Parts: sequence; C-alpha cells; structure tokens
Amino acid sequence: MRVKKPYRLVGCDGNAFSIIAYSVDCMRNENVGVEKIDKYMKDSMSGGYNNLINISSKIINELNENEDENEDEDEDEDYCEKIENLL
Repeated sequence: MRVKKPYRLVGCDGNAFSIIAYSVDCMRNENVGVEKIDKYMKDSMSGGYNNLINISSKIINELNENEDENEDEDEDEDYCEKIENLL
C-alpha cells in the first residue's frame, strides 16, 4: 500500500494490527531496512496498547522528520495558516 507524507496515526484504524501494518507500510515507503522494521515490530508487540502507540508515534515522527530538505517551505507555512484559521 502506498502511503503519502506526512504520515499520521490520527485517522488510522485503532486496531493494534492496523497500526502496526500502517507503520510498517510507512517504513517501507521510506526504504527502511528489514532489521529496523523487525525491531519495530518486536518492540511494539512487547507491551500493551499504550506501548504500541508510543513506539509507533516515535517511528512516524522520525519518518516525517526525514523529509527532503529541498521541499518548498511555503507548503509548511500554508499548512500552519490553515490550522491557525481553524482555531
């Protein structure tokens, strides 16, 4: 499944396996190595639901931070303005 940036857990099905599948899809889109994906899966399934959410959030945030530095900053400003207008 092709997932688009920015990656977000908000709006994702809350089922634990759906969160894992979404996170793994995002990692694959970013060409993350198999070892790191395996570690994510092991760590995320080693505790309860809150552990899964915490680890998945960290991974998603890390993937979003690795965006190309050549991306136009105007898009970020437009997004921030839209959010401010909603508030």
